[in-house]
Amino acid sequence: MDASFGFLDVLPIWARAAVWGALAGSGLLAGLLAAIVARPAHSAIARVMSFGAGALFGTVSIQLTISAQRHAGIARATI
Repeated sequence: MDASFGFLDVLPIWARAAVWGALAGSGLLAGLLAAIVARPAHSAIARVMSFGAGALFGTVSIQLTISAQRHAGIARATI
């Protein structure tokens, strides 16, 4: 089932990709503005970055495990 997003459906595929890319990248701008306004300590920045790195590492390892189980089977993937 395809999702419908109103005005995005009439745009060419490259324009839809640009809109979604801008939306995803807007988080960086929001983070920049929050950092300028709040001036967090280095320890707070380190905590947030270490959480993000751990979440990314966990997601990648889970995806690799699922892929290995699909391609090689559970027994071979656990060895």
